[in-house]
Amino acid sequence: MCVLRKIFVSLILFLLMSCSLCSCSNNKEEVVDIKIDDDCIVGSGYDLIQAKEPEPGDMIVTFYTSEGIIRAVLYPDKAPKAAENFIKHVQDGYYDGVKFHRIIPGFMIQSGDPTGSGYGGESIWGGKFETELPEDLYHFRGALAMARETELDTNGSQFYIVQNPSLDVSEISATGIVRRAYLDFGGYPFLDDMKYTIFGQVFQGLDVVDAIAAKGSASGTPSETVVIEKISITEYKLNITEYK
Repeated sequence: MCVLRKIFVSLILFLLMSCSLCSCSNNKEEVVDIKIDDDCIVGSGYDLIQAKEPEPGDMIVTFYTSEGIIRAVLYPDKAPKAAENFIKHVQDGYYDGVKFHRIIPGFMIQSGDPTGSGYGGESIWGGKFETELPEDLYHFRGALAMARETELDTNGSQFYIVQNPSLDVSEISATGIVRRAYLDFGGYPFLDDMKYTIFGQVFQGLDVVDAIAAKGSASGTPSETVVIEKISITEYKLNITEYK
């Protein structure tokens, strides 16, 4: 009997450890394709945080949308409250079935409001939380950031992904390596001065971001409904270079 008990306990510990190393849904391990888009700043070799390839232990977010899959790496060490808020909302299914309510081609796609009006949503703490301004993160194409009201410290549940694929030199005030990265990969540098909280970077599915953006308008009102079917969070544990 003691031997059987030891075997049973060992099996339980093994299952718990397996679930701690990957996302588990309905008791099945979720297999994540970690390939990086060719036109993405991630893995580009620039000496910038958003250019670094994901490393073991990084948190990978997968958006399953009605237009396809988008994947991003999160930066909980740079924007801990924004990341915590987002991850807990994902775990609670808060974003499941939520639409992209504001879509502006050449700018960004925005979601995270369960009312779909653009005026709803709240943080996991209730109401709003403070703006975090991590250093060395920029609004490159694919940047994942918290949307907020005009005033600072009004983050809730809404977020956006920068879509703009290209820039004119005259649109970039940044210098040096940041300027070169904006020219190579696109983005929206104007937002860098507006003090929004960046907490992640898309590395796969930029074509899906573009497809969603194509359904937007200058006013932000979508021509078609695009929804987030679900979102998952997975701890990265593979060598991403073998997928390049």
